[in-house]
Amino acid sequence: MKSKLRHGYATVQYHLTSHLPAAVSQQATSLIRRALTLDETPYCPTVIDSTSTVYLLLFNGGSPGNPGPGGSGAIVVRTGAQLAAPAVCWVGSLSLASKTTTNNLAENMGLLTGLQACVAKRYEPLYVIGDSAMIIRQQKTRTPPKAPHLKNIYWRSRRAADTIGVMNWHHHLRRCNKMADTLANLAMDTKCSTQVHIQEQALPHWHTVLQHLNTDFMHWRQLTGDDARGHHRDIFGNGTVKRQLGPGRQQQWTT
Repeated sequence: MKSKLRHGYATVQYHLTSHLPAAVSQQATSLIRRALTLDETPYCPTVIDSTSTVYLLLFNGGSPGNPGPGGSGAIVVRTGAQLAAPAVCWVGSLSLASKTTTNNLAENMGLLTGLQACVAKRYEPLYVIGDSAMIIRQQKTRTPPKAPHLKNIYWRSRRAADTIGVMNWHHHLRRCNKMADTLANLAMDTKCSTQVHIQEQALPHWHTVLQHLNTDFMHWRQLTGDDARGHHRDIFGNGTVKRQLGPGRQQQWTT
């Protein structure tokens, strides 16, 4: 099978890469061949313009009794080179009254609620941020949780993430995920749920949440570096990345 794929793509190489410099043509052919003969599907991110607007979904959740009544929080932030500052465009605070609510359930509900809002509002391209290393790892590796009561929520989140096309998943410590944490605590304290698209005139109402915006956002920028500006890390594990150089300029493959 691998041999047939190699010969097949060698046959169409001329039609696909004849207009490229020889070195670039050879590298592109090698990348395609390697991708098709890998035992697992490689991560191939969509390259976005460095001037494009992107969205961040931050989520959290908890149950003080673990298990016991708890709450979840999620918030969507819009950012980009053409925006003067990051802006919050949606917040969600979900009260979970069931006595069987666990920390993991609350965290997963925060993620699901946020992803569903992003699908409904078409907040894309999207980066997802949470302080549960386990949930971030499960989503990045597409590994469902072992606990039966979490599987359904996981798969609903997974389908929503695939629908919106999540660009990447990032783990933050809780001190750098304070907006979502504050929303989760708000749901626990008030025992009320709310989901709202934020208008500028409503910003003062959410001051206790938005006061953490700069800290949470800057931590993400520091962690992602060039990846947040339209640059992408190693795609196939061989040091090759696809880089967007900006409007009117060609994309380049670099090593």
